[in-house]
Amino acid sequence: MRRASPPPTRVVARARARVPPSPNAALVERVCVAALASFVVASSCALDADAASATRFAGDYADPNHPGCPRAIDARGNVSGLDPVPFARGRGCRGVKKTDANRAASKFKAWTIKGKINKADDEITIDFDQKDGSGERVVGKLTPKGDVALPDGTIWRRKSDADAWTPR
Repeated sequence: MRRASPPPTRVVARARARVPPSPNAALVERVCVAALASFVVASSCALDADAASATRFAGDYADPNHPGCPRAIDARGNVSGLDPVPFARGRGCRGVKKTDANRAASKFKAWTIKGKINKADDEITIDFDQKDGSGERVVGKLTPKGDVALPDGTIWRRKSDADAWTPR
């Protein structure tokens, strides 16, 4: 009977060869670092651009001319809300609750207007003609409290995040 011999052991010698640096190594390293830096800067600029596009007007408001009717301005300046049907100045949206927005939208007319915000981000032009053909166009000014003051003396009061119509 033949005995099985153990498998042969191999010893691998690790040779540490010294490779001379390439004359372009420094250039390649600089290009890689520059590419990485540009990627980081571009990424942060994209994030800053998104943040910069948000307006100080963004939020939910209470309109005293239409009590209980939601008014909201989004990050791009679009103004939206609900109005009672039939529409009448001073008529509110009785029964609208933020927890039941779908039911409220079925009882009232929803609308959205593209607002125009000035470069200083302290005035918004709202063209209500887009909503109802009234020809009414107003320029609202942001107050120190964050409310919107309209030329006729109406002030849309900013709602707190807890009282907001839209989830925060």
